[in-house]
Amino acid sequence: MFHTQENIDRHVAYLCPLCVTNYIILRKQGLSATTEFSLDHFPPKSVGGTLKLLICKKCNNEAGSLYEAELTKKMNYEAIGDTTLGAEYKITSEIFGVEGKYTGFIKKVSNKEFAVDFAKKLKKSARFLKEWLNKPPTNSDWEMKVTIQRPDDKKVAKAICI
Repeated sequence: MFHTQENIDRHVAYLCPLCVTNYIILRKQGLSATTEFSLDHFPPKSVGGTLKLLICKKCNNEAGSLYEAELTKKMNYEAIGDTTLGAEYKITSEIFGVEGKYTGFIKKVSNKEFAVDFAKKLKKSARFLKEWLNKPPTNSDWEMKVTIQRPDDKKVAKAICI
């Protein structure tokens, strides 16, 4: 649309706010678009959004997996440092002396303490983790490396259409 010599009046073009590539334009000959558009919730319905926004179908189809999941991750990430007790966040952990990496959750239990836990299914099926949990080391010294993946702020911004 920006490569044409045609004089375009103000307020007659609409760009998809997520990809800023696809557009709808009203010309004298009628309405034209680069692709189909549809309504989507803003902010995402999964986090309580009730307003609707017009976005291209491609972005609408990808929004859940690409952006909305990242927004949920960001909310959980921020909740870890929040004063709210019980906020959980997905982690990857390595327990030194135990083979493998294990996905689990870190949860704030007090203003100074966090607890790490694993899914019940994982506790039963992961042999090395199961052995370690059922028979902890005799000394009280053990070490765990916890990795918390930072949310992608660019995807979060797209989820809330900044």
